[in-house]
Amino acid sequence: MSNVKQATLTKAINFLNAVGAKYAIIDDAGKKYGDLEVVEAKNNARKYPHGEMSAYVGKYLANMSITDVEEIPFAKYEGSEVRSAAVSWGCYHWGNGAITTSTNKDKKVVEVLRVL
Repeated sequence: MSNVKQATLTKAINFLNAVGAKYAIIDDAGKKYGDLEVVEAKNNARKYPHGEMSAYVGKYLANMSITDVEEIPFAKYEGSEVRSAAVSWGCYHWGNGAITTSTNKDKKVVEVLRVL
């Protein structure tokens, strides 16, 4: 680390200590300063690529009119995932309360009724 960076880091650490702050700093070399624990960021990997579920249910819901009923097959997804995606899609495009859904496990479909 360069002298100017080291001096700036030392000054910052002195300020933090003076105000009684708890901190964790890791410098360029990987040296840790402070007494807070450093935890690794969680990897919130998606189960499906971004937009896949929305595109899947959107092709069934896009042309619905009020009072129409549409059945969306589970396909490779869980019923709860299809239902959640359908509700999200309906709320985004038509507003909250615009659709009512029901999961039919016997037929492996989510039934969607557009009410608004």
